[in-house]
Amino acid sequence: MSMEKAAGLVIKSINYGENDKIITLFTKESGKITAIAKGARNTKSIYVGVTQLFSYCNFVYYTGRSFAYLNQAEMIESFHKLRNDLDKLSKAAYMAEVINQAYEEYESDESALRLILNLLYFMNEGLVAKDEIILLTFQVKLLGYLGFAPDLRCCQKCSKEAEYFWFSWELGGLTCDECAKENKNAIKCSKEQVEFLLKLQNMPISKIKNKSKYPDGLLPLTVALNKMLEYHTGKRNRSFDFLLNNN
Repeated sequence: MSMEKAAGLVIKSINYGENDKIITLFTKESGKITAIAKGARNTKSIYVGVTQLFSYCNFVYYTGRSFAYLNQAEMIESFHKLRNDLDKLSKAAYMAEVINQAYEEYESDESALRLILNLLYFMNEGLVAKDEIILLTFQVKLLGYLGFAPDLRCCQKCSKEAEYFWFSWELGGLTCDECAKENKNAIKCSKEQVEFLLKLQNMPISKIKNKSKYPDGLLPLTVALNKMLEYHTGKRNRSFDFLLNNN
C-alpha cells in the first residue's frame, strides 16, 4: 500500500461496523476518494471531527485494493455553523450529495471543489443576502463544469424571446409557451427569473456577495436545475426532497 496526501472535503460520512466510518472525500489532488477511518466512531478518536460531513482537511491515507485507509488528518475548516441551522444544513447536504453523484471514484474537478468550498464558506459566514442564491449559483455553475450549461438566452426551438419561459431539463434550456406544448417536462419561469439566473451563470463566484436584489420565487429555478442535474447524472437526489420540505 502506498501513502498519499490530499486536501479534501468530506461529502459523505457513514457508520461502518461498531467503531469505524466510511468517508467520501472530494480532493484537489486525487478527485473523489472513499476511505475507511478506523475507530472514528469512538468519542475519543482523533478522527471524530475530521470525519464529519463538510469537514475540509489535509488527509494522509494509504491506498488499498477497494478502499483507502485514513492515517492522519488535520482540520482546515469545519464549517461548523452549518450544523446549527437546519435550512443551511439541508442546502449544504444537497450540494455535497450532488458532487458525490456527479463524479466517479478518482475523478477530479478543481473548479467544482473551489465552487463548493467557496459557497459553503459564504453560507457558513452569512455573506450572501439569501441562501437560495448560493444554491442556484452552485447548480448553474456546476452544470457548466460538467459540460451541460443551460442555454438561457431564448427559446431552444424557435429562438423567440418572451415574458415567460418554460425551463426544459431535457432540452437543456428554455422554450416559449408555444413550443412548450410539445414538451411536458418543463417548469414555468418569468423573464426576470431567467435574467437573474443568467447573471449568476456568468458572474464570478465572489460577486454573489453583492447581490442584494433578486426576483421573487426562486424555488422554480432551483427545482428545474435539480431536475437537469438528475437528468444528466441519472440519479435521484434524496437530499433535495428534504430541502424542499424545509423551505
